[in-house]
Amino acid sequence: SALGDLAASMAPGTWAELKTNGLTPELLEVPNPTQTYNVLEYQNSGVWDPTSRQALFVGGPHDGKGKFISYDEASNTWRHEPDPTPASMLSTHGYDHNTLNTAAGELYFRPYGSADVFKYQIATKAWSHLTRIPNTQYNCCGAIEYFPERDGFVFVGRSEVLFYNTRRGSW
Repeated sequence: SALGDLAASMAPGTWAELKTNGLTPELLEVPNPTQTYNVLEYQNSGVWDPTSRQALFVGGPHDGKGKFISYDEASNTWRHEPDPTPASMLSTHGYDHNTLNTAAGELYFRPYGSADVFKYQIATKAWSHLTRIPNTQYNCCGAIEYFPERDGFVFVGRSEVLFYNTRRGSW
């Protein structure tokens, strides 16, 4: 792949530009009635899935609806994925709300200002509701992070740290 070839040609500790297809200003734009924003605003992370060889990113700007975008290593192409349902998932601010369970092939995403966590099954490209964070002071700027050795993810909110076990489906 173009990514693999470039990585193999690099010395440790160096940077190089990967020329890709589809990474255009339009892909990153989020139109709003008064202004156009960039989907990367208010975003700290996306995920790399080593199984499907894709980078996956759900996020949004300060105002307006966000986007779900991906990079596919095999085709060396970025694309706008179909909008998830419900559309409210694509609210503003992505922060650190993307995390990945590589063993299950699942991306987890918590929308801004929501106690809901959604699951994206990478192989089938299907979104579903996974869980609701219980009794929490969920705020805009929390984070979720998957820990494979614990088979679950940690949610960090305003004044709490909670653990969700994906195998048992419980907090």
